[in-house]
Amino acid sequence: MCFFSRWFICFLALCLSAAPIRAAEIAELERVFATCTGRLTAQLQDESLWDTPQTDQLRKSHAAMEELLLAVANPENGRARLTLRVEARLAHARLLRAARFSKDPRQAQWAQRRAAHLINDCVSMLMS
Repeated sequence: MCFFSRWFICFLALCLSAAPIRAAEIAELERVFATCTGRLTAQLQDESLWDTPQTDQLRKSHAAMEELLLAVANPENGRARLTLRVEARLAHARLLRAARFSKDPRQAQWAQRRAAHLINDCVSMLMS
């Protein structure tokens, strides 16, 4: 894991410990990080099949997102967290499948743009 990712996780932990956060806010972070982890898993599985140049960076982003998820995870939400990850992974995999194999060029282009947008949203959280 790169220095920046570790720094960001430490910073996030410091912020979480320094300010009282309501349970709903922690639950929202957990939901967002679980969803992004699922999307990144699907993207990583897809790119690993096609061996794209972005695979290594995507692997690092996935690992960082998993660490963020673990940092905010409530042990009581394990089943719900896993469900969110799996649902997000399956939905993102459907987008990637449509982008690659749809016979309708407009649908394929839309699916490609949507999948890229969702992944960019997740990765941008790691970089901000």
